[in-house]
Amino acid sequence: MIAPVSASPAVVAGVAQPTEDEATAAVRRHRLFTGPLTNATVKLGDCSPGGIGPGVTCMTQIVMDSTTPNATPQNRPIGFARVNGQWEVAVW
Repeated sequence: MIAPVSASPAVVAGVAQPTEDEATAAVRRHRLFTGPLTNATVKLGDCSPGGIGPGVTCMTQIVMDSTTPNATPQNRPIGFARVNGQWEVAVW
């Protein structure tokens, strides 16, 4: 279950976090060893101040390729950080 972003610990702590659109754009720019995730979609859950690196770590529900019929969403934490004014994936 993905919790509403407005109740996230990062928001409560006053730490910036990406919107779902910004998180989706960051994931789409991110390159895995299999290539880019140009058709990925992301729903954000709780975000917390980053413990491993800069930025925030968010619980996400990600569909790796939204153009694939019946694509199964994956629940996973993803780290995001602002780089030159734009959100990027910091920890996959």
